[in-house]
Amino acid sequence: MDKGVFDALFKSVRISQGREEFFWLVNEVEKIDPHIIIEIGVQYGGSLKFWEQLVKPGDLIIGLDNRLDLSKVMSWDYGRSDRNVVIVVGNSMASETVEKVRGTLGEREADFLFIDGGHSFKAVSSDFENYSKFVREGGLVAFHDLYLGAGYPKKFFDTLKGKKRECHADYYGVGVWWK
Repeated sequence: MDKGVFDALFKSVRISQGREEFFWLVNEVEKIDPHIIIEIGVQYGGSLKFWEQLVKPGDLIIGLDNRLDLSKVMSWDYGRSDRNVVIVVGNSMASETVEKVRGTLGEREADFLFIDGGHSFKAVSSDFENYSKFVREGGLVAFHDLYLGAGYPKKFFDTLKGKKRECHADYYGVGVWWK
């Protein structure tokens, strides 16, 4: 994504990401030409707006969050998007939430999974186990807040084998793993 486009969008939405780290991540995701994206931990929906820019009209974005009032705090009107933006409300570790996501995907596989929900080792490992199975071979799984607090996302990230990279530029770090 062009830096000017990125900066304008970054200013227009409420987002809880470090600017340089997120710019790096958006460009890593853009390289795989995604059509289906899953994000765990929507918060204000700012990062969903970036994913909307990376997929084509009609493509699918699934945002998963455990807050019932999510629609009241979203920083953009996802219902007006020409992308298929689906918000799943529930605990990401609960089997019924996993089944909601599976049902939304149908037979399709995701190209990108962004894990930014709970930051305990248990939450991160559970989210990876529950949702990475929906990601296609060659797809990306990203972890935000690698260095937050006790560093549980980083501790889990370090257990992954295979190709991975991380960026720790201006916030708590983000890492990507290629499936």
